[in-house]
Amino acid sequence: VIWRAAVILLILFLTCWPTRLEGSSMEPTYEAGDVVCFSRLAGWLGGYHTGDVVLFQYEDTDGSRMVIKRVVAQENQRIQIAAGGVLIDGVLLEEPYAQGETIGVVDLLIPKECVFVLGDHREMSIDSRNMGPIPVKDIKGKVLFRLPFF
Repeated sequence: VIWRAAVILLILFLTCWPTRLEGSSMEPTYEAGDVVCFSRLAGWLGGYHTGDVVLFQYEDTDGSRMVIKRVVAQENQRIQIAAGGVLIDGVLLEEPYAQGETIGVVDLLIPKECVFVLGDHREMSIDSRNMGPIPVKDIKGKVLFRLPFF
């Protein structure tokens, strides 16, 4: 019986693990207090692509914390941010999910095995504009869905 429970927990841990969100950087898509399920396996099998919402571990002077953001550029892509717009390889990124102006000046070729992430609530988000590109090895998983009953 114990080994069955361990197998079930391992499967859930890899495929659909819940976590409660903090902060407002992903509004209106996700709000503080929302519970989302994320998959470690989805990222391992398919990688992370533009538009994916991911969770990753970030460490700074305040300590280590889990962060949620949206991937907007992948390795070997050039991201440019200026005048409130985001260009990927010279093409304006369509972002119906984004709220507020994308403030900042960025012109960067994304390094190998990294992604560039932004929060959906641009004026409230600390993201790759401040943190720099995020190593794929630091990503814990891809957000699959929000649990509506929490």
